[in-house]
Amino acid sequence: MGENIMWFHAALATAVMTLAVTPACAAKITVSQYGRLVATLPWAVALQKNMFKEAGLDIDGITAGAGGGTSLRNMLAGELPYAELATSAAIAGSLAGVELKALASSSNHIGELSWAAKPDAGINSINDLVGKKVAYTNPRSITEMVIRTALKQEGLAGKVDILPLGGLGPALTALAQARCRSGCKRPLSKIPDFSET
Repeated sequence: MGENIMWFHAALATAVMTLAVTPACAAKITVSQYGRLVATLPWAVALQKNMFKEAGLDIDGITAGAGGGTSLRNMLAGELPYAELATSAAIAGSLAGVELKALASSSNHIGELSWAAKPDAGINSINDLVGKKVAYTNPRSITEMVIRTALKQEGLAGKVDILPLGGLGPALTALAQARCRSGCKRPLSKIPDFSET
């Protein structure tokens, strides 16, 4: 937990330095998978506890990205030149000609990431996915990078049909409706109200 706080403070300091040159008007900051991942909780705390304002930033909200390029597009369309997004999305954006600079990493693991299958799907290992459909969130997302890497390491690249379904919710819906045999999931988290603490 202490490491997460350290990364959050580094990201907050980076945001302060980056945003010091932006106009003095309230704005939203982009955070990928905000409200869907436990790792985004420090952003909610900072917003609720007015930590942005204390740091000299006039941020009045957080725009959630659905993974991959959506967070990058949200940042580019927003008022602030800063976002917390997937490394894979930043690399893809940079390769596409978007001028970006990586400033910090908010996570050094993918511990919350997993794939699920319905109990009756007959999926007991990654090898059971051959010839089947597997869902991930969005193109250029961490979920795409992880499933492609895992399949390649097991010699299954090209043997599994992987589908970008637009986010965690759509992936789980496709799984529930048997549109795919496995879908990415993360423990869903509710952002608590810290105004009373």
